[in-house]
Order: sequence, then C-alpha cells, then structure tokens
Amino acid sequence: MNAVLRQRVHEAERIVRTVVKHHQLTQAQFDAAVSFAYNSRTLNIQRALQPANHNDMAQVAKNFMKNVYVTPRDAHGHPIGPKRLNHGLVNRRRREAAPFLQRNP
Repeated sequence: MNAVLRQRVHEAERIVRTVVKHHQLTQAQFDAAVSFAYNSRTLNIQRALQPANHNDMAQVAKNFMKNVYVTPRDAHGHPIGPKRLNHGLVNRRRREAAPFLQRNP
C-alpha cells in the first residue's frame, strides 16, 4: 500500500471514530463507514453517520444513499447543478449501506 493511500485510509478511520463515539459499530459497519468516509466530504460523513450514535442504523443507510450526486462543471469551472449517478456510485452506496440494514445478533 503506498504512503498516500495508507494516510487517506487512516484519516477516514479517524473521522469515523471521531463521529461515532457513542455506539459500537460491527466490523462490517466500520469497514463500510470507512469506505464512505474515504470517498466523501467531512460534512457529509458527519451528517450520514451521526444517527449511529443513537443506534439508528437504518437512518445511516438512508443517509448513505442520499450521497449519490456529483456536481459537474462547465468549461469555465462553474457548477452546473447536481447530477445523480445511476450506476457505479449508487452500487457502491448500496454496498456501503448494507451492513447498516442487517440485524445484529
């Protein structure tokens, strides 16, 4: 693993641990949250994971699925509105959300 990748993964893990302080995540939930954090902005991570502190895992899954938009830019770099990505990102969010929808023993 190269140094930049390792650093970004450690930062994503740190952010998840910082946001989710009041509830223990399963290993699958933690891994999914780190994947989400690795590919998201800090504000989105905080908003998405905050319900985990109240054991509202279904809301975490819903919040993950809200993050399937990108903001394309025109030739001058100006945003031209959000666009929903229908394939790759949606599928990734479904995989990340799945551990939050499973019942824990």
